[in-house]
Amino acid sequence: MLLWELFAITGVVFLILEILVPTVFFLNFAVAGFLTALLSLAITDIVTLIFAFVVFSLLSILLIRPLVLK
Repeated sequence: MLLWELFAITGVVFLILEILVPTVFFLNFAVAGFLTALLSLAITDIVTLIFAFVVFSLLSILLIRPLVLK
């Protein structure tokens, strides 16, 4: 399995969790998963991609969540 597929599947799983659980929390991880999947097309180091997923998750929690909750 390629890394972009792994992170795309992660994004889809978090998107399904967002549909099942009526909070906005899992949407942030879904966005981070899809952004990391795009980044993994250029970067192949798994440690860097996991770090990018964490950074994207934190940024989306800080930036997207307040906008969606309004």
